[in-house]
This record gives sequence, structure tokens and C-alpha cells, in this order.
Amino acid sequence: MTVEFLKPEGTVISRAAVLNTTGLDGKLKYVTVSGDISQSGAWKLQSAATIGIFVGRSSVASFFVRNNL
Repeated sequence: MTVEFLKPEGTVISRAAVLNTTGLDGKLKYVTVSGDISQSGAWKLQSAATIGIFVGRSSVASFFVRNNL
């Protein structure tokens, strides 16, 4: 399971995710670490789960990062 982030400048970073509970609810999580969200601007993310040769993907979500003061 991964969470893929599309940075504002166009590169993609992929991070390992874990199940939030048993997985039956369809939820997973990833806790960002220092350096993950390194640019201001419009970001997108999408989760993916691989089961054998099948890769299931979530819908794409967007969020905006502002500059620090």
C-alpha cells in the first residue's frame, strides 16, 4: 500500500502506507515526516493497494500548501 504525492513542480513521491484498522473499512494512513511536504503550491495525492498483480487506486485528492511566514 502506498500514498503517492504529486508535487507542484510535477514530480511524484511514493510513500509506504499502513492500514488504519483491519482494512475492511477501506482506510489507510501515512504520517508525513520532515521534508515530505517541501514546496508551497497545489499538491495532489492518491493511494494505491497492490494485491497480487492487481493495483487498486483511490480517487485523486488535492490540497494547497502555503509559504511559511
